[in-house]
Amino acid sequence: DGETIASHLQRLLGERQQVINAGVGGYDGKRCMTMAKLLLSGGEAVTKSPGLPFPLATVPEVLIYVACQNDFMDRGASDWRKPAAKDLAQLKELSQKHGLKVLVVLHEYVEFFVQDLLREEGWSEKRLRKTGELRAFFPEECEKLGFDYLDWGDLVEAHVAGEKTIYAAFTLYCDHGHLSPYGGRLMAKAIHAKLTAPKP
Repeated sequence: DGETIASHLQRLLGERQQVINAGVGGYDGKRCMTMAKLLLSGGEAVTKSPGLPFPLATVPEVLIYVACQNDFMDRGASDWRKPAAKDLAQLKELSQKHGLKVLVVLHEYVEFFVQDLLREEGWSEKRLRKTGELRAFFPEECEKLGFDYLDWGDLVEAHVAGEKTIYAAFTLYCDHGHLSPYGGRLMAKAIHAKLTAPKP
């Protein structure tokens, strides 16, 4: 637990702010939005709902949605951008209702960044194309909705370029999708930089 993105972010922020990890293993984007609604609603809806980790005592200042690409790829849509658009629209409603600042992070699987290395053992061209479409869609949609945005892929590509080897991508993951402790620290630093950046 000490190596999660939330734990690393808490250490960077210190005691001035509390980081709450409301993530639930196996949830897709639709279920994440349902969880956010329940946690923000408070009251009996939270205490009587099985599987919720806790009720929130106060409305948070910032909601960070780490959107893994599998939040959208396993929901039956031929275009992954469609379920992503629905989830982001719900997030906009929540942000307006509760006065939340929102930061969206798109997190892609390692296969997308090492496709030249994996070749025939990697992903299909279709899956690679759809991941690329998500990467193009998210920053535009987040800007339209007024969300801050961070693409994990930019961090992976910068890390690979700095290390001068495609194998460096693997140091950021502990499997095809979950981040290694080093990857978690890297993402937490980038989130912290976004949260603390001075506004123009």
